[in-house]
Amino acid sequence: MESETSLEFEYSRGTEEPPISAADIIGADERQQLQNTLTLDLRMLVRLKVHLPGLPPRRATGFMISPATVLTAGHALCSRLVSGKVVRATQAFAAAASAGPNQYPFNDLVCAEFAVAQQFLANQNPLFDYGVVQLPEPLGDKIGFFGVRLFQDSHLQNRPFILAGFPDAEPPRPERPKPIVEDTMWGMMGPVAGAPQFLTYVLDATTGQSGSPIYSRFQENGKTVLLAAGLHQGGNFQQNHAVRFRPDILQEIGPWRQ
Repeated sequence: MESETSLEFEYSRGTEEPPISAADIIGADERQQLQNTLTLDLRMLVRLKVHLPGLPPRRATGFMISPATVLTAGHALCSRLVSGKVVRATQAFAAAASAGPNQYPFNDLVCAEFAVAQQFLANQNPLFDYGVVQLPEPLGDKIGFFGVRLFQDSHLQNRPFILAGFPDAEPPRPERPKPIVEDTMWGMMGPVAGAPQFLTYVLDATTGQSGSPIYSRFQENGKTVLLAAGLHQGGNFQQNHAVRFRPDILQEIGPWRQ
């Protein structure tokens, strides 16, 4: 399994390891806006606008894992209220390869079917922070979908991984004079470190990128394949982290991919 980096990114962090402890922006904001969202990998990223009863709409990122299934963060699809009641998504709008407001090359699909990991619904356990959105059509037959893979720690080392998604709109910052416009795609590339349940990294991300895949390109049997090792969950000012795929996760999401 040979790695292949994307020409959309400059891999500027070398092989430095993330700090030992796990925000969103670590130091300067080094994300790049990804203008060409129709490349082999980026077109399979999905901007989600999720509606939950009684709450403001929330944004997240998801990624295709089968012809009609988008994997994303569980906390994008449900929320526990102060009363203890759990509210779940009733509707979502999904725009693959979104390049900006009303720039949806594959339309903004209305979705009404969702599933969330049972242990996340029960007690918001961060180890089970994942769920899926079912699209109303098999868009993945047209644009493709990611493979999800159990990576050994040795396969994570000395290899660049990509974190890209759709952050919420933000004004310019001193270190990033360009504003972030809603529905635009941003990302960066760098190393990840493996722990038993999580992946950690110093790749920048902000609200709206929850559910983004942590992925890389590989060559298998002479073909380029895109494999995700986990999905972005959050972080703090020292490092960000993703839920790392485990056998039990792949077993739970397996039926959702049908």
